[in-house]
Amino acid sequence: MVDSLQVFEILKSGNLPDAHARAMTLAIQKAESDVALDVKTVLERQLTAFEERMEARMEARFDAFESRVEARFVAFESRSEVRFAAFAANVESRFAAFETKTAAQFKAVDTRFDAVEARFDHNLTVSVEKMNTKLAETKTEILRWNFAFWVAQLAAVAGLFKLMK
Repeated sequence: MVDSLQVFEILKSGNLPDAHARAMTLAIQKAESDVALDVKTVLERQLTAFEERMEARMEARFDAFESRVEARFVAFESRSEVRFAAFAANVESRFAAFETKTAAQFKAVDTRFDAVEARFDHNLTVSVEKMNTKLAETKTEILRWNFAFWVAQLAAVAGLFKLMK
């Protein structure tokens, strides 16, 4: 923008009357303001068009990015489901194998307990029979000794009666 005081001085130095110099200065100022206004309008329009183009480009890029992310998510979800299903099948088979192994081990322990119980029952029966036999022998022996002492007592009492008579 040209300084209006300089324009006025230049026009006045060209031997123009003050009124003409002022009129021309005003006309130049008006033309400058119109040009500035037109430039401003043109620039605003260009800026608006640029913003619209940029917004459209950004919207297209965002949509493309969103589509890529969605596609990756779907692929990841699909892979995850497959991997999870494989993992679940692996866990199921391992639990089944563990259950089978544990059942076999429990069966072996039950068999051993049954064998130990049978041996214990047999040993208990044998021990009770031996104890009964030993008690019967002891009873018989006690009765023999009782009879021997009774006979000895009877002989002693008979001997005393004989002495007392």
